[in-house]
Amino acid sequence: MFNRRKRRFRMLMVKIGLSVAALAVLVAGVAYAVNHMLSSRHESVFIFYPELSASRVNVLLDGNVVPTSTPPMITQDNILLPIDLINEYLSLYTFWDGGDNIIITTETQVRRYRLHELDYTHNGEPRRLDEPFVLLGEMAFVPAAFAESEYNVAIRYHAAYMIVTIDSAAYPSTYARITEDGRLRARPDRHAPYMEATLEDDSVRLLADAPENGFWRIRSANGIAGYVAENTLGETSVTAAVTPTPEQPLNLRQPLQYPVVMMWDVLFNNRDSWSVADEVTVLSPAWFTFRDDPVIDGTILGEGNRDYVAYAHANGRMVWPKLTDNFNSQVSRAVLADTQTRQFVIEQILELIVYYNLDGINVDYEAVLPDFAPYFWQFLRELRPPMHELGAHLSVALFVPRYTMFMNRTEIAKAVDYVAIMAYDEHWHGSPQPGPVASLPFVEEGITRTMDEVPREMILLGLPVYNRIWREVTNPDGSTEHTIRNIGMNYARRMFTEGGATFHWMDDIGSYYAEFPDHTYPNVMHRVWLECERSISRKLDMAASYGLPGIAIWRGGLENAETWDAIRAYTQAHR
Repeated sequence: MFNRRKRRFRMLMVKIGLSVAALAVLVAGVAYAVNHMLSSRHESVFIFYPELSASRVNVLLDGNVVPTSTPPMITQDNILLPIDLINEYLSLYTFWDGGDNIIITTETQVRRYRLHELDYTHNGEPRRLDEPFVLLGEMAFVPAAFAESEYNVAIRYHAAYMIVTIDSAAYPSTYARITEDGRLRARPDRHAPYMEATLEDDSVRLLADAPENGFWRIRSANGIAGYVAENTLGETSVTAAVTPTPEQPLNLRQPLQYPVVMMWDVLFNNRDSWSVADEVTVLSPAWFTFRDDPVIDGTILGEGNRDYVAYAHANGRMVWPKLTDNFNSQVSRAVLADTQTRQFVIEQILELIVYYNLDGINVDYEAVLPDFAPYFWQFLRELRPPMHELGAHLSVALFVPRYTMFMNRTEIAKAVDYVAIMAYDEHWHGSPQPGPVASLPFVEEGITRTMDEVPREMILLGLPVYNRIWREVTNPDGSTEHTIRNIGMNYARRMFTEGGATFHWMDDIGSYYAEFPDHTYPNVMHRVWLECERSISRKLDMAASYGLPGIAIWRGGLENAETWDAIRAYTQAHR
């Protein structure tokens, strides 16, 4: 009896053991299946890419969804890119004027197109497009074939999700063929939901250099980035990088002699003033302005003199006449903001260069305001290539950044050869208090902040060789009023010496200070922060310490002889 019960117990235990083992196998199998089977859960692409729109064309630039105020247009046989998309993401130098004109500039080219027309000009020479640029609604559009060639990109349209992909062609791309139907997942994880199916023979782009957790990150045939199982990819192919042929810069007529000593010249009508110090390498006579009466139409008024140019050339100097905007924002706006007027101005400049045999132009537009500053940059971009074809230098005069922070000096530097900083007028007639024309901290700030945007080898430091005399009137109520006079170095020193003033050197400012009471009006005080050979020497030292290629003097005829001694020492030390 006892043995029988014992056998039954043993049999029961065996059965229990077998059941437990079977259950363990079942659990293990389920766990294995859970861990190794691919999830069949589907979720919409728009959950993982909420920035995609289901109702308008989307843009993916190098794999990233980019917002567009105006989407591309898809026609029956073409993809059209809006100009604002091109300007923001592909090129700053495709300029649409809001009318019929599109202008593309490069270092050596100016190409002018008109909407809906096949004919265009390349540096003035007639050419012809395969497809025109078009106006649709209120936006100009560029055909995809033109954009691919111009901006070195590959453009495709994926209709399933209305996606236009734009990929740089500057780098090689790897594509693979799908060998069996599969699924595109949101993450490199078997449990991740899938966004769409991938079909055998689909061509997909690899977006990674190696698989991750058994998955490749790819961009599907529908333009969506995600992950597919490694074993679903077959043979690969690589598209070679496209390297555009670099432009060959044009040779300028004559290289500059360094250090550059440019002098703005307002005494050009006096032949006796043509003989300047030997240190001067570039003369910039104030010759050209714009007609502003009865209309402002871009007509340049000039007082050029070919004998002046011939004399300068005979004495080894270049001539870059100054073109101003009449220091009038209405003039500046009128000659910059209209495409035809800009082109008219450029044509006249080129004619003046040829007629007077000029070596360059110095553009001194001092009334440019923030709202039309981009037209100033565009003017320079359109001007330099044809000037370089004539072998002429293009330079600009700019205020220090603190006065015109809105000026995009980075872009200006790409469009000109030299930037002359007007590192003076720290205190002027609009200043609430009198002060120096150009203290050392002010000058240094002008240099360093300009260098944040402009390469140092392009910067000429503008030096003031004039003095600003402040006449301070104290009113009966204790308030003060100021008026100023701009005079030359010798006259300023003599005026204050004769007035009984004593000059005190202020090392932190880098100039002498003097004052004396008016001998007739006791409530009047005369003050000056003297610019002289010593103050100029300190500024020259600063130009040298920052490695600038030269200086620009405002203005010839106001300096004293000792200032030229200082400039001579500077040029000899750095030539």
